[in-house]
Amino acid sequence: GGAPPAPLSDQRVADIRFLASQIRAVHPAPYSYVDASRWDSQVKRLERQVGALDNNGFFFRLQEVANLVDDIHTSTFPLADQGLLLETLPIRLRRFGDAICVRATRRELDWLLGARLVEINGQPIERIMEMVLRISPGNQRLRHSNVPLAYLLSPATYRYLGLPSDAGKERITVVTREGERRTIGLSAEHVSLMDAYDSGSVMGWNVPPGWTGIGDPNEASTPIFYRRRGQSMVWFESPPGSEALLVQVNQPKPDPTDSVVVAVASLYVHLSTHRYRRIVIDLRGNEGGWYSLTSALPGIFASIEAGSNPPAVFVLIGPNTTSAGVALATQLEQQTQAVFVGEPTGSALNMFGTYKPAQLPNSGIYYRVSTRRLINSLPDDDRMWMSPDVIVAERVEDILRGVDGALERALSLPVDAATSSPMQWYERWNRPSQGSARQSAQQRHAADAQRSGSFKMKSNARR
Repeated sequence: GGAPPAPLSDQRVADIRFLASQIRAVHPAPYSYVDASRWDSQVKRLERQVGALDNNGFFFRLQEVANLVDDIHTSTFPLADQGLLLETLPIRLRRFGDAICVRATRRELDWLLGARLVEINGQPIERIMEMVLRISPGNQRLRHSNVPLAYLLSPATYRYLGLPSDAGKERITVVTREGERRTIGLSAEHVSLMDAYDSGSVMGWNVPPGWTGIGDPNEASTPIFYRRRGQSMVWFESPPGSEALLVQVNQPKPDPTDSVVVAVASLYVHLSTHRYRRIVIDLRGNEGGWYSLTSALPGIFASIEAGSNPPAVFVLIGPNTTSAGVALATQLEQQTQAVFVGEPTGSALNMFGTYKPAQLPNSGIYYRVSTRRLINSLPDDDRMWMSPDVIVAERVEDILRGVDGALERALSLPVDAATSSPMQWYERWNRPSQGSARQSAQQRHAADAQRSGSFKMKSNARR
């Protein structure tokens, strides 16, 4: 008996404006990526013709609004129970260096494993990725992140970007491991993007039933850190006959058994009664979660280093080391003498976070907006990612041979390869991996000194 509902286009424009206003109201730095003058013009552009979009298209439009702050924790959620992104292609992708490769697929398509993606629907993958970065959550300046690759799995992505399929199939062109260029039409399956993501088969290494993949956790030949990544959140063990302890910290989440807290406590007890020549900590599968559950780890390893005959500590990082994973890596960098091995992390050291998901008033689509700047490193550390001290890139060839290149390198480095001293609060940028931060900090300090000198000269002139 009330007033008739507003037209769909009006409801969607209202949701866009609501999301933009929420970001501006609660985000600590809404204009850190797009200045205030461009905000208005961008939002107005995104309001146009929203009534002509399907539900998936409108979801992407909202994500473009969220990306105005270029913050991985400010985003929208394509939940399956809201009818969003319900289909995905029967492949899983991963970055290996500058290449995007097929990591897993159905067994009948096993020739695709390890193949390098070069075109989709006739467009070069480089051009497609430039467009996908606009509509996928994450830092758009982090071009090595694996997060946007998830959106390559959704046919809705190509509809929104204006890249039509061929008779309902997406034309995927690859260069196989043998160097052959081949094109195949792939039909989507009724597996939602969020279901694929939550199962760990998008960002992680899990393989759906009936599929085959490289780094398959179910294969005995798969290296231990890949094999154990989806089994538990924190675990440790020493290979037989080894003087090394392997520790893996995956995505920490609370559970009724307090498994993470129990594992961390068990590790502390174990290290107090056992001695090792080296400790290798794998954070490459730590995509975030509850950092507080693992916040004791840096202090544990620092205390071990402070004892007699301390072990050499090595930390493995990569593009899937994000959010709470980066917070843990940052504290290990600050408090220990660990040598970092692998590839750059997938998010910044100081970041935005602390959010509570909510729903937009008309569409009901879930969104989140960061409410705090989280200082994990020094306040003026503006690194967009942490670079390793020793770069070891993941290679398709290695994983197909059952080799974990970063782990093997960490086990072969001399035990005295650690940096000379842990970074104290007054010792800034003393690690090789902090070169970019050192340069930017020096530039800022020089600019501050110049401004200060200019102010003094003006003051003297007035006197």
